[in-house]
Amino acid sequence: MIAFRQGAGSRASLALALRLLTLAGVSALLAWAFSSPHPQPGPEVLPSPFVVKAQPTPKERVSAASQLAPSPIPEPSRPPQPSERLPSTIITLRPPYDTVDVRTIRAGGRTITLAGIDGFDQNATCRARDGTRWSCAKLARDALRSRIGSHSLRCSTEAQASAVVFVATCTTISGEDLARTLVADGWARVLDDARQHYGAEAKAAEEQGLGLWGWRMEGRIKGR
Repeated sequence: MIAFRQGAGSRASLALALRLLTLAGVSALLAWAFSSPHPQPGPEVLPSPFVVKAQPTPKERVSAASQLAPSPIPEPSRPPQPSERLPSTIITLRPPYDTVDVRTIRAGGRTITLAGIDGFDQNATCRARDGTRWSCAKLARDALRSRIGSHSLRCSTEAQASAVVFVATCTTISGEDLARTLVADGWARVLDDARQHYGAEAKAAEEQGLGLWGWRMEGRIKGR
């Protein structure tokens, strides 16, 4: 009887010890769980294989020469000076003509002055042997009119006063230089800068009394 009671007491003590151990374990587990927070596991983020890092925009290289060299500024074209000789242009004149004086011809809206020659004074009077008087300028102008007649003229420009006014050397279709012919026949005088071209003809015409040199001129005469 006594042994049965001792066995039952041992079993009760063992059960109590187990309960105490269980409670102690639970208490320790609870104390650990509430003593320090632990991060909750979340979904794992993997790097995307398609992500491309933005590349910096390449800067344009600027050479040192382009930084230092000043921008070129076009120089304004220099207008032709009055003393400059312009390139020669061929002008063809066709009748009808308006002979202004011994060296000036108008035709087709253009005015041509024959280069290298000059006329006698407009106020000069030429007296013939019989005593009749004529305008020397008119006699010279009529000589030019009869010389060109109804022929075409080929004029090589030497200077230009405007869009329609030129100084030129004009020849007939047969190649006759009008200025040279007028000087040789005594109807025009030679300018100083053209004596190398027409000086010999002018001297011969005056010595032989050709054209106006054969008349007695009264009044103011150019160059006299």
